[in-house]
Parts: sequence; C-alpha cells; structure tokens
Amino acid sequence: MADTWIYFVQAGSGGPIKIGKTANFLDRFTTLQVGNHESLVVLRLVRGARTEERSFHTRFAAQRIRGEWFRPEPALLIEVFGLPDNFSTSFRTAWSTCSGCGDTGFDVSQTLEGLFVGYCRRCKMTSDGRTGHPRARYTYRIRRRAEALPCNNCRLPTKIRRQGLCGTCAEYYRRTGRTRKLSKQVLPCSICGDCLRKRIKSRCTTCYVYWRRTGNERLATHG
Repeated sequence: MADTWIYFVQAGSGGPIKIGKTANFLDRFTTLQVGNHESLVVLRLVRGARTEERSFHTRFAAQRIRGEWFRPEPALLIEVFGLPDNFSTSFRTAWSTCSGCGDTGFDVSQTLEGLFVGYCRRCKMTSDGRTGHPRARYTYRIRRRAEALPCNNCRLPTKIRRQGLCGTCAEYYRRTGRTRKLSKQVLPCSICGDCLRKRIKSRCTTCYVYWRRTGNERLATHG
C-alpha cells in the first residue's frame, strides 16, 4: 500500500492554511498551485492516514474557512510547527532550484526514502546513469561507430551494409532480385589498398596527387 501524506500548505504569507491528505503530494501540490494566485508554502508534510487528517479537521473546526482551508490562528500554527520538518524541508529545497546544477528548469521527484529532490533533465539522467544524457549518447555513438568494410559486390568501402552489401547494391538487389553489374572494374590502390573505381596509374586520387606534388609515394596508414 502506498504511503499517504498529510500536508499543511499556506497560501502566501499569512494566508489561509489547507490541511489535506494525498498519496502523491507532487501532483497535488502542482494542482493546488495552478489553481491559486498566491505562492503556496509547504509548512509541514508528514505521513498519515485519513483518521489523522479528520482529527486535525475536528480539533480546528472553529478556524475553518471553507472545506479544508483554515484561518492561521496561533493555536493552529503552534500545532503545525510542532510537527517534524523532515519532508517539508526537503520539498522546499527541491522546489527552489535544481540540486545538481542550480538551474531553474527542473522537475521534483521523490526518493525511495520519501525525501524530495529537484533535478533538471540533464542532472536527472546523470544521476540515473541512463544513456539519454547528451555526453553519454555521444560516447555511445563513438563506441558503436560502424567500421567501413568493402561491399561484397562492388568492393567499395561503406559503413552502411545490408547482408554484406553497400546501400546501392542492396537496393538494386531488393528491386530487381539480381546482383548489380558493375560498369567499371573495381581494383585496389597499389599504395593504400583502398578499393576504388577511379584510379590513375594504379593509384587512387589521393595517392596520385601526393606523388605528383612531392615525387614520393604516400605512406599508407592502413591497408
């Protein structure tokens, strides 16, 4: 069974106090704030059941304004501030700024211990260890970066491979059911080993331009 909360929320400074009960205080507080023009202040937030809430309503029936709203008279304030302040303090802190970076754009969530924390989207993803964090997504992309391998048909290096074929050869086979015929023979460069169609004196364009400009053969870094 989920925990239920008895909350004491005051409208503005010196305004009426609402004594209510809810199973999800985050949603209830947001709803109350949307429907109230005053800034709501959480005075106290304690765990309690329906019977305890009715006990407060009965004892302070003389201060009732309407429904669950009561006048902030001394007897009620003494009773409220005499309650423990663990959860209300954490909620006020979480509702002010992000606990991680201090940003104003944040969401309040509740921990397993019942305390409240306010995190922006970035800090929330960091605390959860999810790959949705921008830095984690970038690291994930680098780690999973596909290696350029030659197509089984045209031998051109490609990172997009479907059944061992490059995108062009795979799409040709899907549409016609036949292997794509090459109009030009694909041979490897004699220097770097890249399989290319356009070759000049058995060299690829890069190796040929390097040879023309320097007079030396280009040192291949792979292949």
